[in-house]
Amino acid sequence: MQMVYRSFREWLEMREYIYRNKDLKERGFGDRTTIWRKVKAGKFPEPQIILGRPGWRESVIKEYLENCPSSSHTASEKVEANHV
Repeated sequence: MQMVYRSFREWLEMREYIYRNKDLKERGFGDRTTIWRKVKAGKFPEPQIILGRPGWRESVIKEYLENCPSSSHTASEKVEANHV
């Protein structure tokens, strides 16, 4: 079922930023290999395949940061809240 938005502004407010491997690396989560090792070990959320490439929704990353020990990801806690 297709989502119907009342306005362009509503669509903009509803969309989420998609983090790619490069974005996660820039935010201190480690390189691509490290991220995938963590995924395989169950220590990092599984990505979604979006447009044929793995990506993590902003809400999934925020939830991960809220639930992980703060001492293990000091650099990653600086994830920007808005990417609009």
